[in-house]
Amino acid sequence: MVGVVGIILIIQTILGIIVFFVLRKILEDKLIESTIHELDLFLMKNESGAVGEVVVVGNGEFAPEKKSRIQAALQKRFSPQVRVVYQTDKNFMGGMVLKFGTSVIGKSLKDRLRESGFVKG
Repeated sequence: MVGVVGIILIIQTILGIIVFFVLRKILEDKLIESTIHELDLFLMKNESGAVGEVVVVGNGEFAPEKKSRIQAALQKRFSPQVRVVYQTDKNFMGGMVLKFGTSVIGKSLKDRLRESGFVKG
């Protein structure tokens, strides 16, 4: 028979898991928005020229609504005909990187943690 302490531990564990996934989704969305903002800043300072293809790198499959948001943002900034290719890099902890021409924009969560000193190397 599970005592009161056992039930409390089970509830805390379940709540911890829920909080983890909610925070992960929020952080992922913020990293995507940050990358798009970083792209805007880059394009204000540099001439992008004709961009036919943008490679979007992330740590897994992008949800359809995220793909749609990314596609719309890239089409607005480059052209409606820009081709968007999605690639997976399991070394990413979250976020995304955009590659077009010789430029690379954006950062993964691992990059952000490395910059803040939480992760070495």
